[in-house]
Amino acid sequence: PDGHTFCLPAYLSRIQKKMAPLDPAGARESFDWVSPAQIKRLIEWDRVRCDDHHTKAELLREGACRLAHFIDTAFHTLRPAVVMTTNKIEHINALTRLKGLSEGRVVRFVERSPIDGVWVEPDGMFRESRIWQEWPAASLADDAEQSAWRAAGARLAASLAEDPYGFRREEADTTDPLPELADKPRPWVFLPMDNVLWTAWEQRNHPQGQLDQPIWPTPEQGIAAIAREVRELGGTLIVKPHPSCRAIDATRLAYDTVLATGDLHQLVQAADVVACFNTKVAFPALASNKPVVTMAPNPIAASGVTEHATEARDLPRALRRALHAARSGGLTNAQRMRFETFIGWLDQEVYYRSESTPTDASTRGEQRGPREFVEDLIAEAELRLELTTSHPPTLDAALDNLQHLVEGRNKGRYTTLTRTQPKPQRASQPNAQLAAPPTPASITPPAPPPAPADWAAPVLRWLGTRSGAVVLSWAALVAFAVVAPVLAVAYSGLISWWIAIPIAAAAIAAASLLALFVPYMLLRVQSDVLRESGR
Repeated sequence: PDGHTFCLPAYLSRIQKKMAPLDPAGARESFDWVSPAQIKRLIEWDRVRCDDHHTKAELLREGACRLAHFIDTAFHTLRPAVVMTTNKIEHINALTRLKGLSEGRVVRFVERSPIDGVWVEPDGMFRESRIWQEWPAASLADDAEQSAWRAAGARLAASLAEDPYGFRREEADTTDPLPELADKPRPWVFLPMDNVLWTAWEQRNHPQGQLDQPIWPTPEQGIAAIAREVRELGGTLIVKPHPSCRAIDATRLAYDTVLATGDLHQLVQAADVVACFNTKVAFPALASNKPVVTMAPNPIAASGVTEHATEARDLPRALRRALHAARSGGLTNAQRMRFETFIGWLDQEVYYRSESTPTDASTRGEQRGPREFVEDLIAEAELRLELTTSHPPTLDAALDNLQHLVEGRNKGRYTTLTRTQPKPQRASQPNAQLAAPPTPASITPPAPPPAPADWAAPVLRWLGTRSGAVVLSWAALVAFAVVAPVLAVAYSGLISWWIAIPIAAAAIAAASLLALFVPYMLLRVQSDVLRESGR
């Protein structure tokens, strides 16, 4: 999108092919801020994501190491004060977060909030969310403050009930789902699924998946357990996969479980009970007066309004209580007021709004827009890094990057790296000005043509690839095509061995030089291409 944005390949196999090593010796294989076990986990996740079980592990490992080296170089070149990621599962986000933590930077998660704002967390969105610690104290606030939150929450609840799509409005499937459900027995339990891949639930034994999904090891086991309980109640379980996730396979579901497509709003309205793991659909479901069962550390459960199951044995009781509430008319007045107070507090005290609003001293919530989001991050960075006031970060540039985030104008995944911590001046130049922010080319400088002292390592590494094996095979064929006839003629006595042996040696030497010259020239061409493209 701009000169300070760097687009990185999405898959480790593409990183290995498209990102040249930053050092002459190739990609490093160890770093003090990421462990071999974490690299292995990223490789396993990449295989699950791409459904790729054929690419050699060493190629994916090389891609992960090249990416880690890129991030390592970017940090030391740009020296960022703030690091923002959208998860800690996918390799670019995960490695950037690990590097930021190791450097003592301000590291934050940024996500769309359930009420279409900006949600910022220091540690994580679910089990690690600060909402679990802050809401109990906030719920004891004075009546005036709670009344203000409740009034704001009532407006938000009305909006959520009418429009449950949030920032995915353009992706909404407006197909009517009800005809295919017409003959299904009641009660209907609607289960909108999480993105099980990007929350690490699909990857077996991932520590983040175990933290955020503590009850069932896999999504299929969770769905099967709910299906059994719904069957005992004589009802129907309706499962809707996450719009960005293809990991839920209909063939692995129970025979009486419906894998639904179509309009989310209609499914919520038609359901008797909505069951949720960590999906944000729990918010519009409660706003629509639907009893909600939560089976994971979804922050909505902190409100105390949902029927919350913390173990598998809690599920039957939670479903029966929710079904009883549905037959009694939905949420009680006390639950409704508590929910509205909770989301009003989130809006005014926790989340940032997705567009700037006029400053009004009467309510803090109206001041929490994109500019306040950036100012809060900068203030924390200044405190953390003790930045000098004479060289503050450029607020307008940060706002431009943020605006891309909150408006969702950029469809591709990219990482924006901006230096905000000024470099120290050299002692020999006490009056020197701080260097200007580096250009993209300065982050990944093109490798110079291999010098006599350092050309061998990348060439030999390249010869170990499939392309290198082809070159070696052709070189051996050329050598054999020359040497064999010469030796045959010498053996027959037509020429002297003193002539045949030098010819054969020259042919072998020429073939060896060919095998080394081809990768040497290919590496130079790659270097020139990278230099022209600014990568």
